Amino acid sequence: WSQEKDQPETRGVFIPGKRGKMLSKICIPGGSPKPYPTILFCHGIPGVEQLGDYCFALRQAGFCTVQFHYSGSWGSDGDYSVGNCMEDTASAVEYLLRNEDGLFDQQNLFVAGHSMGGLMAVYALAQFKQLKAGAVIMPGNMGGLYLAAQQFPEAAPVLKAVFDDFGASLQNFSWDVFREEAAPDPKRFCLDTYAPAIAARPVLAIAGAMDTDLPRAEHIDLLAAALLEN
Repeated sequence: WSQEKDQPETRGVFIPGKRGKMLSKICIPGGSPKPYPTILFCHGIPGVEQLGDYCFALRQAGFCTVQFHYSGSWGSDGDYSVGNCMEDTASAVEYLLRNEDGLFDQQNLFVAGHSMGGLMAVYALAQFKQLKAGAVIMPGNMGGLYLAAQQFPEAAPVLKAVFDDFGASLQNFSWDVFREEAAPDPKRFCLDTYAPAIAARPVLAIAGAMDTDLPRAEHIDLLAAALLEN
């Protein structure tokens, strides 16, 4: 890692996961001695908004950022499901902890997520105490969507249309796949489930005032209330 080559860069990598390789991108700040404070970014379904603007801005501020694609999305191996996304997020955190290239400051590891990726971020915080803090942007309470379809049958066709539309760009994913995996334990896909495990660490929760897809009362506000209770 010579000083001449110590320039900002974007590096493509394959992070190993339980279903094969996950296509990923690392933005490396350069300019100052490594390791760098590092933020893992978790995108939503299907990943059109990947928060790349955040990654480049944070790289300029001296952070290393890591973006990864879940199984069955954007060329990553395997089938897509919300449960698989959780396992993939854990694999991505484990990649940071292995720190094979010495890039990631083990005392300053963070996670951020948008939409469904917000659920992945709080899940990661709950599973890995090594993560110092997290941020969620309009997080998706995925288990709540399943429960809403059970409680209000008229909601099910709407959710099916949305999920099946997503599924067109994801490997073997649909509303029926999600419904089947959520049925045994919907709470594992709920944001507030993980609040007790993460409340002791800083969590920045950012709501969207005009977000009609993930209305505050049914998503981010549930997480915020659970965090305050703990």
